[in-house]
Amino acid sequence: MGKLRVFISSTMKDLANERLAIERQLRQFNFEPVNAEGWLPDGKKSWERIEKELRSSDVFVLVVGERYGWIPDKGPKSGLERSVTHLEVEEARTLDLPILPFLKELSYETDSSSDEAKRRDAFRKEIASWDTGGSIANFNDVFDLADKVGEAVIGLITDEFQNNRIRLRAPAVSTATVALADESTQKVPAALPTLPPRLVGSVAKKNAVLFAGSGVSLAAGLPSAAFFAQTLIQNARKSFPGYEANPVGSAFAGIATDVEGLAAKRPGLVETVVNLLRPPQGLEPTPAHIGAVDLFDQIVTTNYDTLFEQADQLHGNVRSIISDEIGGDSLPDRVIVNLHGSASQPESLVLTERDVLMLDKTRPRLWRTVMDLLRRKLVVVVGTSLRDPSVVRLFTEAGPTVSGYFVVPEFWDTTVARVRAWNLECIRSDAASFFSALS
Repeated sequence: MGKLRVFISSTMKDLANERLAIERQLRQFNFEPVNAEGWLPDGKKSWERIEKELRSSDVFVLVVGERYGWIPDKGPKSGLERSVTHLEVEEARTLDLPILPFLKELSYETDSSSDEAKRRDAFRKEIASWDTGGSIANFNDVFDLADKVGEAVIGLITDEFQNNRIRLRAPAVSTATVALADESTQKVPAALPTLPPRLVGSVAKKNAVLFAGSGVSLAAGLPSAAFFAQTLIQNARKSFPGYEANPVGSAFAGIATDVEGLAAKRPGLVETVVNLLRPPQGLEPTPAHIGAVDLFDQIVTTNYDTLFEQADQLHGNVRSIISDEIGGDSLPDRVIVNLHGSASQPESLVLTERDVLMLDKTRPRLWRTVMDLLRRKLVVVVGTSLRDPSVVRLFTEAGPTVSGYFVVPEFWDTTVARVRAWNLECIRSDAASFFSALS
């Protein structure tokens, strides 16, 4: 279905920094902010665009500051004497979009006597009187707002009722999003990367193994690691309001360890993570997943999701799926190895620091067979930073016989030097373009 689309509604000039802060927070969570900075108030065309964007959105974030906003004097809705922001809110409520409202604290110097100010105050009073099913938050500055928007979106998605609202609208949102994309000016396709003959030949001869990370699944709409981590932090704060994540070590694994010990215990921790792997807008394999299963017989992934397996099923393929310890000393010729476990097998998930550090001890046969695979075949790394402690250890223990390519959208000299220790050469490309070029 794609990324969760969040419509940002506010006046423009007075809240430009606030809108930017929200956008950055949403992108950090791998959500798609929908904002109207580029849409000029030109009457009919503007409102038609806004309606289409609203229909293609999953969530509505409203920010109200010192201004009421521009009131259309021609075109659709011009006779209602409503600002564009007010009109957007009314349309969102008609569409039954979950609305997250935020009101900026106004100083005592703020105008309260002009017609604009009176309209603004009436609008704020209307918002404050809503039965939203959640809190209406006040904020002081952009940093305060960004944090509160992040917390509110997490609360929305983890709330069963609100989650179901988004899920029920998902098919209509998907249709509207596709229609909107079809109407938009077509972008010039990105140039495909030029691939080394050695790589192409090895893949063609089935002498290559794909090592894939979460970057491949982010394009499908899976929330980011930052979203997972922040959700666990909020869970911990329910029992310990002052909880702060320790910045040392593997961030997610450290937070998961704390949550397991502080409040949720193992079953609660696993349940939280599994639920987050089922985003309310839906999750479907991307062209990158489909390209991967077509090109590679053996795939090793650190992802918890099942998108590679789903892509395999879409093409009618049958291969072994391994998400935990194995009984033998070799891997099947056609296999997907979920090195850190799978949502389809929740007890297999590698979450805490101990899970990560002891992986070779808890699953010794799987560890050895994956290491042997990396030594025997050309390794193609896509969608991972290769910084996870268990991955660093795996590649380091596999030794100098590892050889292959590290596919990454952007890299620096430090990246080249770091992966050179594993005999990996860098290829600058995103996952979709890489698999398209390889195909």
